[in-house]
Amino acid sequence: MRKALALAVGILLPAVSFADDPFWLDVLQPRRREFRSAIAEGQEVYDRAELAERAAMDAVDRRMIGELYAQALVHFERATRVLPDDPLGHLCVGKTLSQRERHADALRAASRARALDEDGTYEEDVAFLLAIELSIAQEWEAALHEYDRALPETVRPDFRATILSNAAEIQMAAGRLPEAIDLYRRAIAEAWSPSQQSLKMRSLAEYGLAIALDRDDRRAEALETMRSAWAHDPNRQDPTRPAGTLTDPGRDGVFFVPEHDLHYYRALLFEARLALPEEADARVTMLEHGANEWQLYLSQGGATGPWARVARDHAASIERQRRRGRSR
Repeated sequence: MRKALALAVGILLPAVSFADDPFWLDVLQPRRREFRSAIAEGQEVYDRAELAERAAMDAVDRRMIGELYAQALVHFERATRVLPDDPLGHLCVGKTLSQRERHADALRAASRARALDEDGTYEEDVAFLLAIELSIAQEWEAALHEYDRALPETVRPDFRATILSNAAEIQMAAGRLPEAIDLYRRAIAEAWSPSQQSLKMRSLAEYGLAIALDRDDRRAEALETMRSAWAHDPNRQDPTRPAGTLTDPGRDGVFFVPEHDLHYYRALLFEARLALPEEADARVTMLEHGANEWQLYLSQGGATGPWARVARDHAASIERQRRRGRSR
């Protein structure tokens, strides 16, 4: 399961209802001004953490990012104390807890936001957050239900692509490959703009589609799709990321359930790139990377999973190519 955006979208300041004028709402509810201030202060720190996360390189950076999310959480929790019945505060708390990997607490906060959001003002974000947390808990059907709730609320193509891709991951985890393939193709169709964000969403959806095709024994199509994903990967030129976004997916808000699935993605990518003319000089390196990733996938849980046969076939193919290369 992938979180292709860092928990959906930026947190929005609350909408107002009295003539759409914050001044009158503040007059009628004096504590709302303090609430709005706490949300705004938390959002500013949260945004800084997200930006830093995308550029993080080492443990020191990640420690600093954790501290920023902790600071944001203080502001958001203050907002829930000021106006405990406003769903926005609980949504913000939930999103921040999720970034800090306190997933059980994040699920409770999201559920509280859902209970308070009677008119559905924040349904898009609430449903997405619930889907993410339920996916991490491997409650697949409940997570799919939340993605189904989020999709009609969403008009932004990049975010629709994220929802569809994430739902496809769940279908694939459940062994429903035709449904997964269909959802991935729908996600790719949504990621149509030339923006960097859209390119990233397209490449992530293509990476997932390639895996689903491969597991459906459509290997040639899978490898071609993987090469297309690599061509659209905005991180492919980064010399510190030899597998593009898949090198360090956390920097782009991407995660895998189970975690060892990441090695399947990387292994198939290296295998697909063997056919690219521009990679000819790196063939030996590609084979070594591919062999290592297949071994990691199998040793960390894949050997007892539903895709063990396919993975072993790939690992054997890579090893045969390595032996041929050494014999020349």
